[in-house]
Amino acid sequence: MTAFSTSSIERNFIEAIRRRPDRDLPRLMYADWLEERSDPRGELIRVQCLLARMPAMAPGRTDLEARERRLLSDHYEAWIEEPLVLIGVKRAEFRRGLIESLEVDAEQWLAQLPLLLERAPLARRLTLSHSADFLDRVAGSSALESLETLDLSANAIGNSGAEILELSPHLQRLRKLEL
Repeated sequence: MTAFSTSSIERNFIEAIRRRPDRDLPRLMYADWLEERSDPRGELIRVQCLLARMPAMAPGRTDLEARERRLLSDHYEAWIEEPLVLIGVKRAEFRRGLIESLEVDAEQWLAQLPLLLERAPLARRLTLSHSADFLDRVAGSSALESLETLDLSANAIGNSGAEILELSPHLQRLRKLEL
């Protein structure tokens, strides 16, 4: 099984997580299913869910953080580089076991959107570079609807760009816009 297979069963788990992104139960059910298939992503989900609920100074936290670093180190290429760097993602971060943050060039994001949505269906933070020339297309993309944070701080979009974003019907869930 590849790191990002798209079986119908797996798509159902992802959809359940997408419907309740802040709940651990759908993620932990997915983790069980992955672990039954000897997929280490299941352990990452479990470890990161525990860390998300654990106080900073809790006993055992240091060991869990070490395990998280080891899992990411051992599987980074398969989980991030292989499927995402090849299509232009500069950085991806896991939260509670799934990719929730992406940094990518705006033109690449637009060109690779279907594949990115398949590989990182729960991305809630997006950092785009070189977006000034593509801002109309970016603002018009329904893929923005799941975002909580949009970071365009490395772009010189000016007032006209801010106006384009203001008119986008796809930024209703946005909590933070970095310009």
